[in-house]
Amino acid sequence: YTQMSNSQTDARYLNNKGNLLRLEEGVRNAKLLIIKGEAEEANKQMFDILHDVKGDFDEAAVELLPAYFILAEANVIMGGVKLKKAEQLLIAAYWNLLKYTSDDNKAAAMDGASSNEVSRYRASLHKTFGRLFTAQERPEEAIKELCQGIYLEC
Repeated sequence: YTQMSNSQTDARYLNNKGNLLRLEEGVRNAKLLIIKGEAEEANKQMFDILHDVKGDFDEAAVELLPAYFILAEANVIMGGVKLKKAEQLLIAAYWNLLKYTSDDNKAAAMDGASSNEVSRYRASLHKTFGRLFTAQERPEEAIKELCQGIYLEC
């Protein structure tokens, strides 16, 4: 039984590692597509990858945050009714980050996202909210979020 449990644990670890690499590659590709002006394609590809791998990560997994940010950015660029989807993605990212950094989350200490990484995620969250608020024509909130994001990056 122990041997089987160890091999199952190893298989799950390798699957998570593979999915993490897939997420990272998906984020890189989506960024390139956005730069090329292909936000819809970036959104579709990143959404498909996130849908495929999300179940293999903990609910508060910070590894998912870059995917949420790039999806939100693509939706902001597409504008219109997609702004609501961008807002939902940013709220989900905020919730993940909040749960990850909570005192109740013992896994945070074990899986080891550094405080620098957490700060970068917070900065990205604020800057992406700033872009969303700009697109929603909410300039005061946009300035506040963008300033906070820039401050956290320094």
